[in-house]
Amino acid sequence: MQRALSVLIFVAMIISLLCVSATAAEGTPINSLQDFLAMDPEGSYYLNADLAITTTYEKDFKGTFDGNGHTVTAAVPLFAEFNGLVRNLTIDGTEIKGDENLAAFAVHTTDGMMAENVVNKVDITVTGMGADTTSGIAAGGILADSDSLSMSYFRKCINYGNITVETAVMESSAHYATYVGGIAGRVGGVEAKYCENYGIITGVGDRSHVGGILGRAVYQAMFVTCDIADCTNAGEIKSGYDAGGIAGNIGVSGNDIYIPYTLTYCVNTADITGGYRVGGFVGYCYAGGAYTTHYIEIRHSVSIGNIMVGRAGASFGSLFIGYSNSVHNKIIGCLAVGEIIPLPGYQEPYRVIMGCSSAKTPGMTLTDNYMFDNNTTEWYSYATSDANADQRIKIETAISEGKVTRCTLEELSSGAILNKLNAAADKPVFKQTIGTDPYPTIDLALREQRLAAEPPLDKVTEEETTTEKPKETETTKKDETTTAPKGDETTTAASGEDTTTTTSAGGEEGKKGCKSAVIGGVAIFAILGCAVVLGKKH
Repeated sequence: MQRALSVLIFVAMIISLLCVSATAAEGTPINSLQDFLAMDPEGSYYLNADLAITTTYEKDFKGTFDGNGHTVTAAVPLFAEFNGLVRNLTIDGTEIKGDENLAAFAVHTTDGMMAENVVNKVDITVTGMGADTTSGIAAGGILADSDSLSMSYFRKCINYGNITVETAVMESSAHYATYVGGIAGRVGGVEAKYCENYGIITGVGDRSHVGGILGRAVYQAMFVTCDIADCTNAGEIKSGYDAGGIAGNIGVSGNDIYIPYTLTYCVNTADITGGYRVGGFVGYCYAGGAYTTHYIEIRHSVSIGNIMVGRAGASFGSLFIGYSNSVHNKIIGCLAVGEIIPLPGYQEPYRVIMGCSSAKTPGMTLTDNYMFDNNTTEWYSYATSDANADQRIKIETAISEGKVTRCTLEELSSGAILNKLNAAADKPVFKQTIGTDPYPTIDLALREQRLAAEPPLDKVTEEETTTEKPKETETTKKDETTTAPKGDETTTAASGEDTTTTTSAGGEEGKKGCKSAVIGGVAIFAILGCAVVLGKKH
């Protein structure tokens, strides 16, 4: 009897493995660099062994590339152009270095890419500028750059590499933008969930947009979203311009999407340094003043780290958002711990909850937020133009109105703030071990539960429509930064409308394989069960 039960358990294990393998690795196996370079750009492939990649795949890959749990040691980016699905891949190596856009996995996507469970451990260093001197430089752990009319998805992607763009000027001392992010340097539309960065992310130019997860997102007006959830940054952020723990710069004028840019359940635990607009969560977000069509919502998130800021002109430092400009912006149920520190040798920065131009900031929805800042925040909002002097609101006013609460270290360590944050979230989002943890943070066990409940990130295909995709112009490729203090930054209004829709595809064959394995397993169990009964009778 015991032997029969052992056989049953063994068979159950085999069935489980069969089911996993049926969904994890489908298509054509890749066993060598030659196999990799010979891939059909429309095909489905999986790694059958660890590989060393010394040559970039130069075709426009639109299929599925499954790492199958293997590791690629890369000396160059794996793909020049990637518009497909990648999953279950680790990229290792020492450094990828050059004078053009760089990333460990893909340099560019035109239509948008999907990446799930992709890990980068390679340092990325951009030392100069490429042949295209109009669009700036982009670098990221997974993706460097994208067309603005695209939608990319990143789920459970992790970057451990240090990512640096050393380029500061183009020619004749004319500055151009750099975009640097732990996961992606610059993206159009984007959904990033359960992603993490542990590398030091640096953009030295004074038009740099640098973030722990994303450097720049939503950079042309169209129906494009930016949704960031359950992401963590633990790597130091350094920028000559915009810098944020999660994202450096989000949004553009005229992006009438009718839904906000969102950041939910995110964590930053690193110091952030920037020249112009610097925030614990986001450096800068374009928001449409009195319009409801584009604004930012940050909910139930934590930033633990100092903010260092300063430059020759006006600059803004915040434990939350460096600068944004909409009466509809929302910060709800967040915790920020750190000091706002002026960089020596520069003009004194405005130390704010959120810098702004003309938005009626008293109308913003800020509730149930807590901060320990050693009294370094001076303003709730600040506008540099005297015409908007009524937006120069002292922090004491925001505190008295309950928009933010200054707490003590004792309140943080005792669990008092933990209880208030969870009450604001209406569920146990935050966790803290009293006596050990000095402050609350996102409950990672619950984050794993949210991840486990997510459906598979299958390849997304765009349906053809009668509306032609607007063409990008040289103007929109440049730094399309937006609302800011008068005289410091211009607004580039981009035309065009994207009417494409997306539908999920793929995954059915994997489900069939798993179903077949289960059916076969049931049959085996039935046979062995009969054997057990007969054994007992005998």
